[in-house]
Amino acid sequence: MLIRERAVRVPVEGVQLRIAAATGRLVNISATGALVRATEPLTPNFEYPIYLDLPADRVRLTGRVMRSSSAPSEEHMLKREDYLVAVNFTVVPPIARAAVARLCGAAFTQRKYYVAANKFQASAPGEASGLPR
Repeated sequence: MLIRERAVRVPVEGVQLRIAAATGRLVNISATGALVRATEPLTPNFEYPIYLDLPADRVRLTGRVMRSSSAPSEEHMLKREDYLVAVNFTVVPPIARAAVARLCGAAFTQRKYYVAANKFQASAPGEASGLPR
């Protein structure tokens, strides 16, 4: 059993964005990253510029794609596919940091602890282990 920590995620509505060639919107955000609903799949482990369209201005930062998966479109009338893209922020200029802090509110400095399964945990005799043979 491993205890892990991560930044607290905050649901966000109404924030449009551009990431690489895709348009999209924020689903949730934390001090360290975001989940984005995008119009295009993005390649994991690649870094892309992200432009958040906020009411006061457009903010630029950079994020590394952690995962990108197909998701049904929320707009049932459209016959297009959306993608849920998880990004970790890698370059956050001061203006972008302030904008992310405003979107996160009090959660910007909060951490969440959780229990993660250990893939390589020892097993009892006769049980399959997580280690390759």
